[in-house]
Amino acid sequence: MGECKYLAKPTDADVLSNLMKKSDKISQFKEYKITYAIFSKSGFTKRLLDSATENDSVLLINNGKL
Repeated sequence: MGECKYLAKPTDADVLSNLMKKSDKISQFKEYKITYAIFSKSGFTKRLLDSATENDSVLLINNGKL
């Protein structure tokens, strides 16, 4: 599951939380391990970076850089 943010401010943890909620609603995904990818033009907040560090299924891509 992925989400792209092309904003002038860093992407926050609420984007990850909302993405996870969206994936929970898709019953076909229940039996799969989901990787969450968030692409951001302007980087990430500390809160999102901390959340990603705690969860090995989160991939953050900052303007094309991991």
